[in-house]
Amino acid sequence: MQTIRALRRARGWSQNDLARRIGVHPQAVYLWEHGRRTPQVAQMRRLGTEFGLCSDLIELVPGDGSDDSQDTGKGAADRVSGQHPRN
Repeated sequence: MQTIRALRRARGWSQNDLARRIGVHPQAVYLWEHGRRTPQVAQMRRLGTEFGLCSDLIELVPGDGSDDSQDTGKGAADRVSGQHPRN
């Protein structure tokens, strides 16, 4: 499995390029790539179509910890689910 970022970069596309191809705002692509939001089902289908693979093969959260944004203090699973960690 590969992340949205890895698939996008492998094709030489910017976040703006990918956003235009699937009909979303570039900020959405940024948020997906940083694990802050997840694409809706229809958006995942469009991503799969653009990348030429089954959307099930797209990893939603960067697995290498290379997130260059500010840390929110949430774990990766919490960012994906939108749930706050339990204390």
